[in-house]
Amino acid sequence: FSGSAQYNNAVVGKDNKIYCVGQAQSTLVIDPISNSAVVTTLSGTMPNVNSAYKYIGAIRSVKNDKLYFGPYNSSNFLVIDTDTQTANTQTFGTTVNSQNCQGICNVPSGNIVAMPHNSTASVFSGFQVDPVANTAIRFTGAAKTIGATLGTDGNVYACGFQSTSITFKYDPVANAWSSNTYGATSYNSGYWGGSLAYNGKIYFQPDLSGTGVNNMLVLSTNGTGNAQTNFASTVQSAYTNQTQ
Repeated sequence: FSGSAQYNNAVVGKDNKIYCVGQAQSTLVIDPISNSAVVTTLSGTMPNVNSAYKYIGAIRSVKNDKLYFGPYNSSNFLVIDTDTQTANTQTFGTTVNSQNCQGICNVPSGNIVAMPHNSTASVFSGFQVDPVANTAIRFTGAAKTIGATLGTDGNVYACGFQSTSITFKYDPVANAWSSNTYGATSYNSGYWGGSLAYNGKIYFQPDLSGTGVNNMLVLSTNGTGNAQTNFASTVQSAYTNQTQ
């Protein structure tokens, strides 16, 4: 490989191979068993855009085992079917804007949530996608965010980006959005996504590039979400949330 930012995102498919979407129409497929990798062009409608950041965030659906990539420098989601080795774009009947999302995860209902990043007409919009019905609802957030991590309460958490709030929470059942500092000091762009650990806490990674943040942010999200359908499949598994 040569050059920079050739591939972005990495997600494990049903075939236990790792898929990374790259620039133009290429896909890097890594086989960890044979310790090999190939660059391939999957059939379908993947856009031929010379940017490794067409999509940011990738997740394997607990409903249909397809791979979903969140939109960034593209006006659509990308869906890879590892059974048929195809890659197709989807808007799910809604409008997807430039740099719309920068974080995607499964939620206990089996739907997929992409948290809002950029705004259009000062409106920050995220999506909740039903991968079986191939439909989506848009929800309006309050600010730019990075990451999408499922908490034990069944809600989705993201870091504030260029925001005075540390984290933002989306309730996929009530379709409701809220923000909170949780008593922590607020930093502009201080944290860049998180991961849910076995102890039920979310660990947000710091951005060390001059923001003044030099520590992890640990958030407890105690609740009853772990009793919901599909929750066990979304925490530290083949279906785990992927962030930057």
